[in-house]
Amino acid sequence: MKNVKKVMILFLLIVAIYFIQFVLVNENSLLGIKPNLILVMVIIISLQYEIYVCTIYGFFSGFIMDSLYNSYDFLNGL
Repeated sequence: MKNVKKVMILFLLIVAIYFIQFVLVNENSLLGIKPNLILVMVIIISLQYEIYVCTIYGFFSGFIMDSLYNSYDFLNGL
């Protein structure tokens, strides 16, 4: 039960971060710089969870980021 709750919280966090990244942050920039909240989230998760969770989260974050930015080489997932 505890693992299911952890997965659901991470999933909802992923959805929220992607929504913030692609709707709010992509429209605004600070001195021409757009922050990458997805990368920041991968770093935060890597500090809190074990390596397997971080690897899976990082791979799927890169894969989804490539698909949303229409990058067809899918190198962010690797």
